[in-house]
Amino acid sequence: MEDELGDFFGEKEKRDYFAMIPNMVDDLDLTPYAFRLYVHICSVVGHGGKCCQSTETLAKACHMSTSTVVRAKRELSHKVVDNKSLIYIVAIPGIDPGRAYHVVYVNDIWEANHNRYANRQKPPDKYSIPGVLVQVSKCL
Repeated sequence: MEDELGDFFGEKEKRDYFAMIPNMVDDLDLTPYAFRLYVHICSVVGHGGKCCQSTETLAKACHMSTSTVVRAKRELSHKVVDNKSLIYIVAIPGIDPGRAYHVVYVNDIWEANHNRYANRQKPPDKYSIPGVLVQVSKCL
């Protein structure tokens, strides 16, 4: 995909291994723990939006305790956008009784995100610089 700035910064080859989240997630009044967990889950999901990392692995990756991860997962599963929770969790029975593991799915909220922000003020032309008059001829 061609960069909008025409690779102005010379980093085209380096633009991989990243996560993208809908803007509305930042506006949902999530706790910092839930937000951090959501970003991490989005960075590791594969096709189908599925994360199979254990609670312990999530805790280590996000620098949280396991109980904080459990609370953050619960918060994300109860936060609803466009009749969908941000994530949904499927408990898979484990080998040890009472030790189920979770498969976490990220719901697709991109359309709701687009609808929320599409009617806001459009960004300026990609070649304009804020505060700089670009077309002097229109003023004459």
